[in-house]
Parts: sequence; structure tokens; C-alpha cells
Amino acid sequence: MKNKVLIELYIVETDNHYNLYIPVNEYIGKVIKLIVASAFELNDVEHINKEYYLINPDNGEVYDNHLLIRDSNIKNAKTVYLV
Repeated sequence: MKNKVLIELYIVETDNHYNLYIPVNEYIGKVIKLIVASAFELNDVEHINKEYYLINPDNGEVYDNHLLIRDSNIKNAKTVYLV
């Protein structure tokens, strides 16, 4: 799995944790859209049509949606919050 990283994702709105692989060659904004579509469908919950952000829980940094995953500090075994 050279082109993916395994992260622990915590979705605040649904209070669920997931371990998932995300591609390193995608923009954070696109990854967020895919996560939101999948996670809310799995929980059978209607998500409010709003902006979602990935946040580093260690320092409160909000990841820029126009940044590639490989250019961020999101690496294997990283915990990330979706807010």
C-alpha cells in the first residue's frame, strides 16, 4: 500500500471512530467529500449540508482543503478529527 496511509478517523458529528486508508495523491478536500458521503451512509444519518474540515487533535491545526495528503503531516497511524 505504497500510495495510501492508514489513519484513525474520529467523526465528531456521529461520535464514531474508523480506521481507513486514504490516498496520498489526493487533495484533502476531495478526501473529505468521499469520507462524508461514505460515513454518513454507513450510519444511515442525513448529514447537514455544510463545510467539513479535517483537524489535527494534537495541536488544533485545520488542514487546508487545497493541500495534497502527501504534503501534509498526515502519516500512517495518525489520528484525525472530521468536524
